[in-house]
Amino acid sequence: MTASPPLGAREPPSLLWPIAIGLLVMYLPTYWRLATTVWTQDDSSHGFIITAAIAWLFYRERAALFAPAVQPRTLTGSMLLAFGLLAYILGRSQDILIFEVGSQLPVLIGILLIARGTHVVWAWRFALLFSLFLIPLPSFVVDALTGVLKQNVSVVVENALFFFGYPISRDGVLLNIGPYKLLVADACSGLNSMFSLSAMGAVYLFLIGHKRWLRNSILIAAILPIAFLANVVRVIFLVLVTYYFGDEAGQGFLHDFASITVFAAGLLLLLALDGLLSLVIKPKIEFEALTSFTKNSDMASKENATFRLNWFVVAILVSVMTGASAFAYIAKPTKLMAETLHREALSEEFPKKFNRWSKPQTENTMLVDPTQAEVLEYLYTETFGTSYVNKNNHSVMVSIAYGKDQSDGRSVHKPGICYPAQGFIILEQRDISLVLDSHRSIKVRYMKTQRGQRIEPLLYWTTSGDFVYQNILQRKLIGLKYSEDNLIPDGMILRVSTIEADSVVAMDNLTDFISDWYESMPEKQRSRYFGTPAP
Repeated sequence: MTASPPLGAREPPSLLWPIAIGLLVMYLPTYWRLATTVWTQDDSSHGFIITAAIAWLFYRERAALFAPAVQPRTLTGSMLLAFGLLAYILGRSQDILIFEVGSQLPVLIGILLIARGTHVVWAWRFALLFSLFLIPLPSFVVDALTGVLKQNVSVVVENALFFFGYPISRDGVLLNIGPYKLLVADACSGLNSMFSLSAMGAVYLFLIGHKRWLRNSILIAAILPIAFLANVVRVIFLVLVTYYFGDEAGQGFLHDFASITVFAAGLLLLLALDGLLSLVIKPKIEFEALTSFTKNSDMASKENATFRLNWFVVAILVSVMTGASAFAYIAKPTKLMAETLHREALSEEFPKKFNRWSKPQTENTMLVDPTQAEVLEYLYTETFGTSYVNKNNHSVMVSIAYGKDQSDGRSVHKPGICYPAQGFIILEQRDISLVLDSHRSIKVRYMKTQRGQRIEPLLYWTTSGDFVYQNILQRKLIGLKYSEDNLIPDGMILRVSTIEADSVVAMDNLTDFISDWYESMPEKQRSRYFGTPAP
C-alpha cells in the first residue's frame, strides 16, 4: 500500500488546483488533436490505451503529491520548465507533434521540482518515463518501419500458406490467393500492436517486479517477436476468411474483430512465456506486486519538510503556462498558401505537347502509384500521372502528388517506400544536383528499380511552398519562414521515370525531359515545381 503522509503536513489541494488547471489549458487541445486525428488511424490507435494507463499510474502514487515537500530544485526545475515551454510553443505553433507531446515530460518534471521537490519526481518516475510512449514516431520512421514490416509479413504469410498447399503468390505486399487480391495495408504491418504490446509489457513488468534480470531481459526481448507473430496469424486468418467466404467477409466484422484480438493474443502469449520462465528461473522474491515508490517515508519526513508551496510560486507557474499556451495559439499560422495563391489543378498545367515531347494517343504504361489507397485521401489534395514520348520514341512517365497542408502528420510517401511496397527492388540510389539554368539548380534523388523484367530508373524531389527540400528539418525550417506571414505552405512530391535498362540512356532521357519541361514552363509556375532560384 502507498504510505500516506502525516495529515498535518499535507499540501493544501487549493494550491495545487491552479497548477493542474494551467496544465489542462496547455495540453487539453493537444489531446483533443491526438484523439481526433492521430489516434483515429489504425497504426496509432494504441494512444487511448496508453493514456488510460498513464492516468492510472499517476493516480496510483497520488499520495506523493500531497506529501511534505523537501527543498525544491528551483534552478533545475526552471531550466527544464523553460525548455519544455519552448518545445511546446514550437510544436504547437508549427504542428510538430513530437515537440508538442514530448514537451509534457520536461514541463511536468520542472513544475514538480519547483513546487514539490524531488520526492514526487522519484515517486512518479515510471509514470513519467512511460509517458514517452505517447510521443508519435516521426513520419519517416513510421514509413520505414511500416514498409519493412509489411514486406516481412507478406513473405511469411505467403510461405506459410504455400507450405499448406494454398494457391497463393505475392507481388510486393499484394497477396494473390484464388480469385482474390489482398493488399497488406499499413495497419497490417503490426507496428501498432508492437508499440502497444511494448507499452503494456513495460507496465506488466513494473507491477510484477521480478528481481531476476535474466527473466526481465527475456520478456523484454520477446515482446516484439510475439507482436510480429500475433500479427502474422491475424493476416493469415483474414486471408483464409477471404479465400473461403469472399471479400466481404474478410473486410467486414471479422477484420475489425481480428484487429482487436491480435493485441489480446500477444499479451496472453507474453503472460504464458512469463509462466514458463517461472518454472526455469526461480524468483528471488516470488511477487512484490503493486509496491509503492513512496513507501520510504524518510524522503517525505517532517524534518525534511523545509519548503511550503505558496500562492506566489503558484501564480508564476500558472502565468508562464497560460502565457506559453496563448503565445503558441497566436503564433500558429492559419492561412493556407494554396488558397492565397489560387493554385491551378495539376492537370491544367501539363500541355499535350511541349518542345520535343508529346502525350501518346493511348497511355498504356503502368504508373507506379505514389501513395497507397488507405492514406491517399488523408495525405494528398490531388494526384496526377501522365506520360510523354519524344521523336525517338523514348517514353517518360510523370507522377505528382500535391497537398495543400504541409503539417507534420501529412508527410509524403517517397518512392523509397512505395516502390518496394509494390514489389520493386532498389538496385541503386544516390543524390544528384540538377542544373536547370544559371540561376536555379535543385537536389534530386536518383533511384534505379526493378520488378521482374521491368527496370525503371527515376528522379524525384519534394517541395514545400516555393522551395525544394531534402529532409524533414529543411521542411520545418521552410514552415517557420512561412509562418512569419501567417501562411501554411503547400507541397508536392514530383517523380519522373522511364523504362530503360541502360542507366546512361535513362539518365539522358530523364534530364532532357526535365530540362525541356522547365524551359517550356511559364516563369510564375517554375517556383511551384522547381523551387525559388538562388539569390
